[in-house]
Amino acid sequence: MPETVTLDEDLGIVRVESYGDVTAEDLRATLASALRIHQERGLTRGFVDATRVTSYPSAFFIHDFGLQAAESLMGIKVAIAAPRVQLKDSRFFETVVRNRGANLRLFDSPDAALEWLTKKPN
Repeated sequence: MPETVTLDEDLGIVRVESYGDVTAEDLRATLASALRIHQERGLTRGFVDATRVTSYPSAFFIHDFGLQAAESLMGIKVAIAAPRVQLKDSRFFETVVRNRGANLRLFDSPDAALEWLTKKPN
């Protein structure tokens, strides 16, 4: 599977590392693994480093997955770092999820994503 899900105890986040060609099955399995850690540990933040992804499933699947993910991610702040060449396609997922009320943002670098994710509210 081109995705790994781990707990970053230093930051108190679930961390997903994605790379290569990511399939629909990969996305479903990763979401389930990440949610399991969120629930077990009571965490409210997640980070996805997708800067090494080369392809995603079709836009039709991404829309349906976004609907499912939005419902599952309520109450969880998620930052995704994606490569600049994939930002256009990734923004579709961001739009689907955010339009349904989830707190998810897309960034073009891991540093920017982590900065937003770990920023303390004013």
